[in-house]
Amino acid sequence: MLTLTCFEILCLVGLGHAALMQPTECGVTRGCYSECEADCRFVVTWKDNGAAVDFSLALKLDRKDLQAQWIALGLSNDQEMGDDSVTECVVNDNAVEVGKSYNQDKLNVPLTEVDSTYGLTNIQGNIVNGVLRCSFTQSKSLINNQVFNVNNDYYLLVADGRATRGVKFQHSVASGELPRISPKKANFQSTDVLSGTAKAWLVKTHASLMIFAWIFCASIGIVLARHYKPMWPNDQLFNERPWFTLHRGLMLLAFVLCIAGVVVIFVDVKGWSELPGASNWQKAHPIIGIIVAVLTIINPIMAACRPHPDARRRTIFNWCHWGVGTCAQIVSGIVMILGVTIARASVPFYCIWILIAWIVYQMVIEFMLEIFDCCFADKSKYVNMSRKHNPHVPLDRQSRQMNTELKSMCSLEDRIVLCYMSLDQRMLIFAMQIITFGK
Repeated sequence: MLTLTCFEILCLVGLGHAALMQPTECGVTRGCYSECEADCRFVVTWKDNGAAVDFSLALKLDRKDLQAQWIALGLSNDQEMGDDSVTECVVNDNAVEVGKSYNQDKLNVPLTEVDSTYGLTNIQGNIVNGVLRCSFTQSKSLINNQVFNVNNDYYLLVADGRATRGVKFQHSVASGELPRISPKKANFQSTDVLSGTAKAWLVKTHASLMIFAWIFCASIGIVLARHYKPMWPNDQLFNERPWFTLHRGLMLLAFVLCIAGVVVIFVDVKGWSELPGASNWQKAHPIIGIIVAVLTIINPIMAACRPHPDARRRTIFNWCHWGVGTCAQIVSGIVMILGVTIARASVPFYCIWILIAWIVYQMVIEFMLEIFDCCFADKSKYVNMSRKHNPHVPLDRQSRQMNTELKSMCSLEDRIVLCYMSLDQRMLIFAMQIITFGK
């Protein structure tokens, strides 16, 4: 009876799924593009041989289903999917099929003008130790709009996904699993070594603008308008009460940043995006985002048309202005959380918890200020009534004590808002650093 030691069993398991390493020829006799840490997730190599270029692709397969995957190499003139020449290696039962396809806009389609192996020779493919490998030679003398000439330089798009009987399924759009895009164009006549993936800078710009608009500008502007009207009664800033000048400036800045963020993302996606492949709740991000933008536009228009403080309709305006602003603030938190989960944002998952922490923190601050406002209103009403009935008589002991308490409360409220703004700035900077320099 055959018996195996634990060490022998571990060795056999290891042999069944070997590590994928970058070839030693990279940077010496071959050019390479790879994603490697301890070992590699994929490796693409090329070597110029005069009239053609030799390519090889290798992908570390998912342990769950070694016989149902594919890897593809796209050649692109930009760092976006669309109008790209693709060579794919697809597992079909125990064989590996190599062929050509084309990215027509955001959809990968078979070649329509020529055969799927047009310009390819020396085709080979296999699966060994859990690694899918294929190689082929592509001729340089090609005349076709869907098969690019490898004499030119191109950005590399590397994607992988699942397949059934040689038929590819769409690659994943989850965070960290999007196709990798080389940070610069590859020269197939060189031995350059490329790594990393291009970042969607317009997406990150959009996210940073919205983070700045809502976490910093709008949140502070709203707190000032709701809780700081009684503060600094004898001071003026640009011929207006300080709270009003600061509120108006911050909300106008939030408005400008929000509109700029919408324009940037529309430029990036070239119109409206349905977020193909995303989950249903992620697809709600653009819809809810437009709702926030509309509310952001409505509120300053309402403010510009506000009635006089003594007008009968002023109360209606106050409630409408408060309602629209509150809705925009609540919905903006939801849309930001949805946004950071979208794969193209390329931010760590814990960024969601940072945003949730900010929402909780905002609620706590506003709750504390509401309590102060209630206490302030009761005490202020008593002192004002005492002065109204006896304008020439000094305040009694209770009124003087309340007046002192009011000043103390105002001072404490000042400290709360300064602490609030300081923490808001730090959280904003941290969040924007993650958005900009995330994975």
